[in-house]
Amino acid sequence: MICPNRIKHCFSQATRSYNEVALLQQRSAEILVDLLFRTLPAFYPQTILDLGTGTGYIPELLWPYFPKSHYTLNDISETMITNVKKQYKHQLQFNFSCEDMVTANFNRHDLIISNLAFQWLDPLHPFIQKQFLNSQCLAFSGLLSGTFSEWGTVFKEQGLKSPLRSYPRETDLKAKLRRLNPKKFHFETRKFQLEFQSILSFMQYLKQLGAQSSPEIFTLAQLRTLIELPQKPLSISYHIFYAILERA
Repeated sequence: MICPNRIKHCFSQATRSYNEVALLQQRSAEILVDLLFRTLPAFYPQTILDLGTGTGYIPELLWPYFPKSHYTLNDISETMITNVKKQYKHQLQFNFSCEDMVTANFNRHDLIISNLAFQWLDPLHPFIQKQFLNSQCLAFSGLLSGTFSEWGTVFKEQGLKSPLRSYPRETDLKAKLRRLNPKKFHFETRKFQLEFQSILSFMQYLKQLGAQSSPEIFTLAQLRTLIELPQKPLSISYHIFYAILERA
């Protein structure tokens, strides 16, 4: 399991560069919010909790549709939350929380939503169940098995231990979510392909995104091996799962 302090440090370091490279993350937030509106068109939450808000993509999308709602924006990074506070400093119904979402005890919210943050959690399902029971609707996106598979292949070909996290399989995740017995639900998986000029450019992308956290820390020998490889183009896969779950 990844140390929360390491996640906090990496995302705090990436605050300034995040929006420059997080185009897929922004697109994922748009898809998640669109699926929420299409699945529950009449739903108007009075209270909204955004877990792992980052630089505030989700509230920016929700605000035009839910201007009377009360928002709580949470992130583990103090730097991220400080920037989001500046962005919404004139919105009186916005509250801000800088806590580890796993250990924090949030009040019940009509809508709990999270974009590409749940993949950092292990175990995942008990946390999802807790948030589902603490809301009228839970909407989230997260990474599935197969994401970054090409990156793992680079390590395997060099005889290096893979730094990849273990992401859930789509069939397993769907089965566990159905056992929550939601009144209404929608599941969807989208696949994206990002192209990088080289291994080094992909590593720089991860650093700028704050996503270089890993259960395994690169050794100098591993870094040297990667740097010395022929710097040919690298295609990276993202498999993103979207879930909208309404409680009975």
